[in-house]
Amino acid sequence: EERLKAFEERVQKDLLQKKQELLERERELREIEERLEREAALKEKLSKQDATATDTDTAVIKQEEEEEEEEEEED
Repeated sequence: EERLKAFEERVQKDLLQKKQELLERERELREIEERLEREAALKEKLSKQDATATDTDTAVIKQEEEEEEEEEEED
């Protein structure tokens, strides 16, 4: 009877420890998931900024080319 009770206590203790380990791993996974979401949002933001910068650069180059053509026509 006492051996059975001691065994049950060990099993309960092991179960509690495993639950705590599982909760800790779940917390770590949530933190990783949140970090990945933040990184993805940042990458998307940077990509949009890069696209905007590229569009701006293209517009400036086109304007400069048009101005050069106008100057050549005036000469």
